[in-house]
Amino acid sequence: MGVWGVMDRPLSGLLDDLKHPALLQLARHWLSLRHSHGGIPPLRALDPMQFAPVMKDSWIVDAEPDGGFRFRLAGETLVEWYGHNPKGRTFLEVASPAVAPVLISFARRVVQGPAITFHRMSSTMPGWEIPSSFERMGLPLGDNEGRVRHLFGATVFDRHYYNGRGAVTTKMEFEYWYPLAEPQARQGSSL
Repeated sequence: MGVWGVMDRPLSGLLDDLKHPALLQLARHWLSLRHSHGGIPPLRALDPMQFAPVMKDSWIVDAEPDGGFRFRLAGETLVEWYGHNPKGRTFLEVASPAVAPVLISFARRVVQGPAITFHRMSSTMPGWEIPSSFERMGLPLGDNEGRVRHLFGATVFDRHYYNGRGAVTTKMEFEYWYPLAEPQARQGSSL
């Protein structure tokens, strides 16, 4: 089991593990695209009409050549969480020094695995004693050349009581990983 309840799980169990409708909807769309593309789907294949009701919870992050990650898209949930739209900003620019390494580590594993992640966390907010709990899922996407260079996913909170300043600290409650057996040519990431 290891630290934080980290475990690898078979992809066949992903939909059974997800309970939140937003995460289920995104996972079903991604799995459908994976089936039709024969592997990691490309970013351009996403169809927002397939997850329109959960766009507010969705996000897309790009892997950069230097090993960093930059928000391409952030739904209303993350805009409220950070107190500004993180689009175009890196994890290091939007997250606290305690939280940024957690985000970078999870993003690298999604891209480099490639793998899907599903985890539950609680984060402490500035000036709050009660942590904010949420579930997050990250799914890999390819670029135009088929290299895994993007993350697509959603963050759904238990309730709306965050204050627009992001987390100061974070605690992982569980972390599931679904490794994807993909042809080497499609993994092409150099991160």
